[in-house]
Amino acid sequence: MSTDDDDFDFDFGYSGTIQYALSLKDPQSTNSTSGGNSDSNGIESDNDGSGSNASPKTKPNLQNFTFLGINNSGTAGTKLENGNHWRRASALNITRSIIAGYGTGVGFENITTTGSTFSNNVVHGYTNAISVISGSTPANYTGNSTSTAATANSYLLLGGVASINPFYSTATASTFDPWNLVPFAGPAYGTSSTYKGAFDPEAETLWTDGWTEFQPKTY
Repeated sequence: MSTDDDDFDFDFGYSGTIQYALSLKDPQSTNSTSGGNSDSNGIESDNDGSGSNASPKTKPNLQNFTFLGINNSGTAGTKLENGNHWRRASALNITRSIIAGYGTGVGFENITTTGSTFSNNVVHGYTNAISVISGSTPANYTGNSTSTAATANSYLLLGGVASINPFYSTATASTFDPWNLVPFAGPAYGTSSTYKGAFDPEAETLWTDGWTEFQPKTY
């Protein structure tokens, strides 16, 4: 959380499986730039630096991720790039995840489409939920819900309401409630086998409890 550049960065043949992961951007953090524009993503994935088709192919297998950018659209547009940036011949498999709070939710740029999956995800972007920068979407692109709502949580309803701000809080640590990251209504809500994102609405405790510090800069 609160990284300057990308929260998750895959390349050079990575093909591991990650389930239940959280990415939160801090509106007070610095963010990396390239050519004067933001280069800060939730995910950036390349097969390699030149975009070759070399083997083994980069193809992360991701399930139940939550990527949250910045709640203010103007700040998000200048400080962040994409919630996910899949590019340079990377393949991918991402399912049952939430991506929101970025100018562009997901950008596809010359990916390996064959064998790639982007399905059953909830995607928000202030300008574009999904952007095909070049090339095309994954071969298996199904069951996704998208929105360009002016207020991300009016669509997500994390915490169950439209007005709450589940994004990275800048107040004191005691005021940040991780339960505001849980879908209790809206498109990501479901049972323990159908919900989207990193947190199960039917859980009695969160897997972050007891070891995760959401605001380390306050100490």
